[in-house]
Amino acid sequence: MAETLLGLIPSPVTARRGEGELVLAEARTLSLGDAALLPLVTRFRDTLRCLTGIELPVPRVEEAVSARPAVRIESGADGVRELAVPGGRRADDGDAGCESYALEVDREGVRVRAGEAEGVHRGLTSVVQLAGSGGGRVPCGRVLDAPRFAWRGLSLDVVRTFLPIDEVKRVIDMLSLYKMNVLHLHLTDDEGWRLEISSWPRLTEIGARGARNGRPGGYYSREEFRDLVAYARERFVTIVPEIDVPGHVGAALAAHPDLAHRPVAGPPTSFGSLAPGSDLVWRFVREVLTEGAYIHIGGDEAFGMTDDDHARFVSGAVRLVRELGKKAIGWQEAVRGDLGPDEIVQYWIDFAAEAAARDVSQFPADLAFLATMFAKATGDLPEAARKRTGVLLSPNAHAYLDRPHGDPSTDPSQEAGRGRLGLRSYPATSLEAFADWEPLDVAPGIDPSVIVGVEAALWCETVQDADDLEQLLLPRLPGVAEAGWAPPGGFSWERHRTGLARHAGMWRRADWGWYHAASVEWPPAP
Repeated sequence: MAETLLGLIPSPVTARRGEGELVLAEARTLSLGDAALLPLVTRFRDTLRCLTGIELPVPRVEEAVSARPAVRIESGADGVRELAVPGGRRADDGDAGCESYALEVDREGVRVRAGEAEGVHRGLTSVVQLAGSGGGRVPCGRVLDAPRFAWRGLSLDVVRTFLPIDEVKRVIDMLSLYKMNVLHLHLTDDEGWRLEISSWPRLTEIGARGARNGRPGGYYSREEFRDLVAYARERFVTIVPEIDVPGHVGAALAAHPDLAHRPVAGPPTSFGSLAPGSDLVWRFVREVLTEGAYIHIGGDEAFGMTDDDHARFVSGAVRLVRELGKKAIGWQEAVRGDLGPDEIVQYWIDFAAEAAARDVSQFPADLAFLATMFAKATGDLPEAARKRTGVLLSPNAHAYLDRPHGDPSTDPSQEAGRGRLGLRSYPATSLEAFADWEPLDVAPGIDPSVIVGVEAALWCETVQDADDLEQLLLPRLPGVAEAGWAPPGGFSWERHRTGLARHAGMWRRADWGWYHAASVEWPPAP
């Protein structure tokens, strides 16, 4: 059973423990049968050194293993491909079945086998985890593995707190370690515009100046963004850029006030939205929606727009994306526009029924519009089901990482700052709650075949620096990875928290920060 290999997060489909262990550092050869895999295997060697300190021999291409113990990487789908996700959507629009792999360990060495390079990478990642969590010793046994969902990601807000490229790369490394394959970057909002658009230079000259609460601003140049996309692709993570329209456009309107729409009805807001009938606005939208196979158009919280204007705007944005030869994804409110089976909506308002049941008069007058807005969301999942639009699960209660920590910290400095980190409007949430949930249960009435996957979301209103960011990411992110990859029905909190504790040494070696939740028995620092 999978629980015999406590160092693997997320849990594999099948794992059978054998007798004994292999000391990985004693491997005398690192060989591969396909020269095309050499860059991938070289990165594996570097990652292993970084996270465990183990130095394997220089990889070489050879048909037979000349010395043992050995690490051997092979191509071949026999006995592996049948585990693959039968359908699903990937953010790179690729084959949903490319991640399955087989891993075999005995005293003679390690053998990783997969039909595709990405499957090889997932198998080698399991080797890194087992070695890192076992003090360099890898238990003998056999793993056959593939993800439950094709799309497993993190939505990261780089607007409220601007994150330099190197910090985003650290996040990509975390995603890769936990077999997540999407980084959805929330690049534009009221507080800032973070991506250079050559034909609209004022967006970054003016719109990128600041961030939330007076924090420094910034943006990614075209070259930096291309470098980030390449860095992620090498680790089998696809970047999905989000340019949020027609609401959340305060930074764009600061740079180009002529794009603004005067609210017809709704709450007073200083941020506004884009004018739905303006030719200039539609030229703007066309020229900023340029990156990726999937483009996230936002489509949420269009305060000040009528429902009809919002639906027409979303429909127009989706048509533009289609004309660009790409596919659109939006927050769940986008389903009220002209979406179909090729599009995806991101489900997040899991409290809509509760909002609909509450009396609007119970809310402060300046917030009553929120109750009305959230109550409308009760129709979004049924509408997605009717249109056969793909559904990406980001339920607020389980996937939003910007919640206050429910567990106390064993680190006094973290415990002293616990009241500051995370949005106060959310209840404090335990580490266990981020791992112990069933994705299909949060979208009742939806045909499972339209669910494309699971995505965590981290909004940065309370994040002041990289240390804050990583305290919200770790150790919660592995729990969302578990929900997206592991087979249903087998979750064990005891196994998961034991695995987290065993991974702490790798986090220390990588210099990643994490929240020292008291529900986990963390090993003492060396």
